[in-house]
Amino acid sequence: PIEVQKGETVKAEWRLQQGDIDFSARFAGVSGNPTEVAKVERVSSHSLEFVAPEDGVFSLCYDNSFSWLRRKVLEGKVKLLALSVFVEKSLKGGSNSRPF
Repeated sequence: PIEVQKGETVKAEWRLQQGDIDFSARFAGVSGNPTEVAKVERVSSHSLEFVAPEDGVFSLCYDNSFSWLRRKVLEGKVKLLALSVFVEKSLKGGSNSRPF
């Protein structure tokens, strides 16, 4: 699970060396309404980008229970991009202006 704040972005991409696996992604916000970000499907790779609508927990879910005899090797990365706020000031010159 990844704790996220409102406006933060989760980027994830992964792949299996071979075979496939059941994958889904979920978000549970502080309001208590869990949402399915990626529906369960059997895949060998996946990428997604999710922006948190509120503070909460984001989860990537992998399930290999259908394949008891074959192990899976997963390679991937997950990035959490924090919300950045930029403030732009209007600078106007005049007779009383000073240089920075």
